[in-house]
Amino acid sequence: MMAVQGVGNPHETPALAFHDVTISFQTKAISSPVVRNATLTIAPGEAMALVGESGSGKSTLAYAAMGDELNGARVISGRVEVSGTDISTLSGPMLQRLRGGKVAMVPQDPMTSLSPSLRIGRQLYEVLSLHRGLKGRPLEDSASEALRLVDLTDVPRILRSYPHQLSGGQLQRVLLSLAMAGQPGLLILDEATTGLDVTTEAHILELVGRIQRETRTSVLLITHNLGIVRRFCQSVAVIYFGDIVEIGSVEAVLNHPAHPYSRALLDCIPPIDSHITGQRLPTIDGAIPRRTDMPAGCLFAPRCQRATDVCSERVPELRTISPGYLARCVYAEDELASMLRSPRDTLLNERDSSSVHRPIPLLEVKDLVVTYQSGRNRVTAVNKISFSCNRGEVLGIVGESGCGKTSLARCIVGLIEPKGGQIVFDGQELTGYGLRRPHPLRKSVQMVFQNPQSSINPQHTVEQCLMRPLVLYELVVRKKRRDKVVELLESVQLGSEYMGRYPHELSGGELQRVAIARAFSSDPDLIVCDEPVSSLDVSIQAGVLNLLMELQQKNKVSFVFISHDLNVVRHVSNRITVMYNGRICEMGTPSELFVPPYHPYTEELLAAVPMVGVRKRKVIPTGNPSRYTTTTDTPCCQFSGRCPRYLGMICDKSVPPDKFTHSERHLYCHIPLKELESMEPVLEKVVE
Repeated sequence: MMAVQGVGNPHETPALAFHDVTISFQTKAISSPVVRNATLTIAPGEAMALVGESGSGKSTLAYAAMGDELNGARVISGRVEVSGTDISTLSGPMLQRLRGGKVAMVPQDPMTSLSPSLRIGRQLYEVLSLHRGLKGRPLEDSASEALRLVDLTDVPRILRSYPHQLSGGQLQRVLLSLAMAGQPGLLILDEATTGLDVTTEAHILELVGRIQRETRTSVLLITHNLGIVRRFCQSVAVIYFGDIVEIGSVEAVLNHPAHPYSRALLDCIPPIDSHITGQRLPTIDGAIPRRTDMPAGCLFAPRCQRATDVCSERVPELRTISPGYLARCVYAEDELASMLRSPRDTLLNERDSSSVHRPIPLLEVKDLVVTYQSGRNRVTAVNKISFSCNRGEVLGIVGESGCGKTSLARCIVGLIEPKGGQIVFDGQELTGYGLRRPHPLRKSVQMVFQNPQSSINPQHTVEQCLMRPLVLYELVVRKKRRDKVVELLESVQLGSEYMGRYPHELSGGELQRVAIARAFSSDPDLIVCDEPVSSLDVSIQAGVLNLLMELQQKNKVSFVFISHDLNVVRHVSNRITVMYNGRICEMGTPSELFVPPYHPYTEELLAAVPMVGVRKRKVIPTGNPSRYTTTTDTPCCQFSGRCPRYLGMICDKSVPPDKFTHSERHLYCHIPLKELESMEPVLEKVVE
């Protein structure tokens, strides 16, 4: 099979090369292929992305580059070479020196990758001692330099800290410093920015890009975010069910995909650049099949809208479409890019406040304050914010990690108690929290959490999870409860066969559907969705978003939808609230917030969002982030320390006024409105 040469000198030894590699799970009874006949190369200094749904074999292929048998998967044929060395020839000690010395990985979750019982410095010293043979003062100096390389400040404190004492962004930078400490030639990023907000993600990727340019390190990026691929990589390989189905330059694959699977993934992305929101997103029919039920012919044929009888009869080869561009499809040379574009069926009218007739407030938040005790200090997470959510409305809330979104959500549903202000629901003030709230109000306000694995009891079956609210709130008579559980499962496109399954037997998308069914089981009036799709593949995300919006309309439920993904929030929301450091910066309809005038913080968020097919203006913060890095009760603009349009002492000494005092549009800023209106749009091209 033909290899794809990336950027760089074709005569140089590739940083990573897979030569016709097949990886399989081996048991006594069977051998089940996970990756089949994979052939690709990454040149020195090249950044290549590997994309595909969960279960496609992305991580298995990446771990094979480190000689690691992930979950028992073994390379049964072909060759894996790192800097020209066939890793199958390496013994245990030599393989250990390879990992971290020539190739290193930054995994998705730093809390499961770092030892919770060792200080950061101790973990850095171990890597530097093993791979660079450093001791004493040179070891300590190199550890400090490794942290400074990833733009961490207050290095002595970081070295003394345990992982739980650092933020998510700081931990991800620590992982990057650990990976780069051995000066590897190849860096593998396995969903390394998935859990980060858009600005932290942008800073991490910019940092990796700078290190890559300075050290000529090659990068293999595993992600389901195609916007990151556009921003960071030069080439991309698309993998489906163990087969590489398309590989080429980022421009070729993302602009003119030749394989139906690549086109389907792109179509699943909510469009941020359109004034028409709330449409039904295209989805990919079906799911990745079981390893024991491999279809004949093309593996994607059972889910492909373009499949013909030929697709089920012939196993397609990875064929050259143009120099350096290959695709595995019998129709790859046809005009698939135009033929496969899926229509976006209208699910709603434009989802702004005008589509909610005669707004009637269901939820009113007035001067809400939420604080936490951190050691001897009291931290203000939510600082005197006010807003309302109308009946039948979807109110989006966006902002970086730590801005107070989740604290606000937990306060609304009664998981934590506010320290000040009011929450009024359907005309009745919500006092206290948890069991102190009246029984009918607990039933009427429900929540969908970000991580269903931690919010659904692992020892209960799906039936028990869904039965609990029916029993607790006495919604259905005993003999009809099982029928109601089946009805709930069918409403989220699952069947009765799921009733006896446990959470660990479900995929991430299936488990999130169960969580959604549980939230709707009590027939609530308001559901708070806290990052409900942030960890899902784009194809599963599209299906879950469609499901949420269908159920929301069918049941006339209000949503408070929290996310750091502006693509998703724009797609589902009637109005959007932007939060920073516990305060509201801006509020308006999607069509108002994505064009000037907008708050400088909104401008920065838009510039940080990774997008496919949209040109953006770069926004560079010029302020001093150290001035206001935490929420403060001091009268000031919370964003002044980072604002690229900082005006001076007025921003530091007084709370910014609202520029729109007689409408549902709000923008809190000291900058004159005319100047804000004259701002150059971040999105350079907006599709009507």
